[in-house]
Amino acid sequence: MLTFGWREGMPVEEARVYVEEALGFARQAGNRRHEALLIAGYGRIVAASGSADDYVKLVQEALAVADMQSSPEATLLLTGLLCQAYVLSGFVGEALSANTAALKLIDEKTQGNGDVVLGLSVGQMVGFDVPFWIKCLRVRSLVMLGRFAEADEWLARLSQNDPPSGEPLHQGIPHFFAVELAWFRDDTNSAMRHANEVAHYAGQAANPYWSVLASFCRGKALSTGGDFEKADGSFREALDTSRGSQAGLEFEARILATRADNLDRAGDLRLAGEVAAEAISVAQRKADRLAECLACLVAARVSLGQAGSRQSEEAGDRTSRAKALIDLTGAAVFRPMMSRITN
Repeated sequence: MLTFGWREGMPVEEARVYVEEALGFARQAGNRRHEALLIAGYGRIVAASGSADDYVKLVQEALAVADMQSSPEATLLLTGLLCQAYVLSGFVGEALSANTAALKLIDEKTQGNGDVVLGLSVGQMVGFDVPFWIKCLRVRSLVMLGRFAEADEWLARLSQNDPPSGEPLHQGIPHFFAVELAWFRDDTNSAMRHANEVAHYAGQAANPYWSVLASFCRGKALSTGGDFEKADGSFREALDTSRGSQAGLEFEARILATRADNLDRAGDLRLAGEVAAEAISVAQRKADRLAECLACLVAARVSLGQAGSRQSEEAGDRTSRAKALIDLTGAAVFRPMMSRITN
């Protein structure tokens, strides 16, 4: 129910009812495996509408509860969720470390039935290929760290190993991260090619979560190609779908920040400034430091493009905040943007 609810936009309040009841059963039975998975699964729903920092804390709590020896597959999933939580909160160095630990668990994992309950493995319970998903997550950490060559290598490896048949959810993930990489590189052809792949898998997945991602990716690809008006339409569609369905809300601040960047590129400084301010507010509420950093850089550019001492002061404040976030998170991918503002 939690996994399905996360994809379909289950509200935190509704999820809490299931979690509290299930945790009561798990603790009464002394089932630490299910207790840990419930805590972490709830954390993923919290991350959509709440704080990514709370997601980190809940996954850490789940890992403390889990029995690594008797539940290696559950521990692998939890370690992958910790990587995801760190990425959402912006701590990309910590995310990469968690991912490395997860990859080590994949290498050490022995096949067997130790993690099968009522005929279901952990992967079957959550509905996707956990090792493949963990390998996909590594790409975003590498992109945000500015390690593009390594990201390319992982994307190539994932493309070669992409399961020919399986759930669309994990088959589309490498293309989603590839769009982000192409956006940072200003590579229109790659961005559009991978955005089309995301749209293809979103059609197969047929859930609001992937509809949000497809619109977001299309917006990025169009913006990279200079079609700012259509890009803005795609970003607004992604936001409307996410807010209407409550699915994919963990991307809300990121979509807003990217929309603000697109509006700035289009020359609409007034609206770009308004959307950047909204992105900063949402990002701070959700502890999405990467989105906040991008929005601050856009806000600084907008202020510099406007006349007046007040705008110059605002630009300095936003630039200082962006620099602090880059130093805090390790997101070196934003340094070129920073240099273009300060030089």
